[in-house]
Amino acid sequence: MSQIATNNRPFSPTVVLLKMLQKLRARVRALFEPEEVEVTFLEDGKSSSYTYRIIEHKRAA
Repeated sequence: MSQIATNNRPFSPTVVLLKMLQKLRARVRALFEPEEVEVTFLEDGKSSSYTYRIIEHKRAA
């Protein structure tokens, strides 16, 4: 059963808006979190270049 079927009250627009704003705030905050990267420098004569990859952290339960 869905939540609407078990709870006959309509959703409050204020609650829906607050939940949307919380999700938006979390996503914007995630954009500015620092990332740990691994950088590899390649030198070929006088030129040099680099590559990087983002290191994913695995959290223990």
